[in-house]
Amino acid sequence: MAYAVDERTAAEAALDFFSTTLARPLRALTTAATTPAGAR
Repeated sequence: MAYAVDERTAAEAALDFFSTTLARPLRALTTAATTPAGAR
């Protein structure tokens, strides 16, 4: 059981890492990709 708890904690840590480190540039990339060139 402890292993499952550790695994879930690691997954949450990875999710936190993603949301804090990668979400902003990813959001900027998505916005740039979906924004028409004329609207920039």
